This record gives sequence, structure tokens and C-alpha cells, in this order.
Amino acid sequence: DILEGRMSKLDIRESTREAVKALLASASESVGGDEIGGVSERVVWKVLVLDSSSRERLAPLISVNELRRLGVASHLSLEGERESLSDAVGVYLCRPSNENAKIIAVDVAAQRYGAWHINFSARTERVVLEAMARELAAALDDQASIPRLPVWDRHLEYIALEPRLFTLGLKNTL
Repeated sequence: DILEGRMSKLDIRESTREAVKALLASASESVGGDEIGGVSERVVWKVLVLDSSSRERLAPLISVNELRRLGVASHLSLEGERESLSDAVGVYLCRPSNENAKIIAVDVAAQRYGAWHINFSARTERVVLEAMARELAAALDDQASIPRLPVWDRHLEYIALEPRLFTLGLKNTL
């Protein structure tokens, strides 16, 4: 009975939804947006930038309407064209790779957003962070102007389909 009670509280889908909401809330809090009783004193608009694998992982979890309620003005592809929104916070969620790090560094150097929050969906190797720092330093003329970039490993490398059902989304495996 005790084990069954613990299992009924285990809801991987809801836990993952809450982790994504916390990721978005941390971007608001870091630039002065506060929530009081679930109502934000100052709305902090965010642009959610996703790579294709992160988009697959979020799609079954959160609707576009819910993203809007969480302050996401737009959600864009990391691999595609993006316009600058200097009043918004760029919230990136992507796999840790040198290619993604380079794209992020180019966006930061171009001052595409007013602030940045970089969330990698898996454990990030030091070489990826170093590659991003090199790309950023090369793209910026004045090394003193490198902005503060919060970077997190979020460990969201699975797709939560139901409360107790998830897939790792591995391709071509048996």
C-alpha cells in the first residue's frame, strides 16, 4: 500500500510541465518580474527559442495558450531566422552542441534580446561552454561588453506522454 501511494504521486508528465514553468519563471524573476498571488506585477515578455528536439519534447506538455499565460510572446526555431526583440528576454532551450552554442553566441553578440537565459536539455560538457565563450568573444569587438549569461542544465531529454509514460525519442533503435 505504501508503494502504491508513492506511485500514485509520481507523475512524470506533470513534473516535467512544472520544470518548464520554473524555467520560464526564472527568466522573469531575474529581470525584475515578480509574481504575487499568481499575478505578475510587471509582465516580462519572453521569446522561447527551441531546437527541433526541444520542440518535440515540449509539444505534448504545454499549449501555445499556456505559453502566452507564462509570458511567452513568441516561440521560434533556433535553426531558423529570428528578428530582434530588445524588450524581451531570450529563453533558449536546446541540446548542448557546438553548433547550438555558436548560434546562441551570434544572437548574443547581435543583441537580439534584452537579456538571455540559456537552458541546455542535457548535461553540458565543458567544451561546449568553452566553444560558446570563444564564439562570443570573437563576435564582440569590446571584450568588456560580454553580458552575463545564465546557463543551466535542465535534464529534459525525454518526451513525457502521460503521467507514467515517457519515451527517450531515440531514432532507429530496437
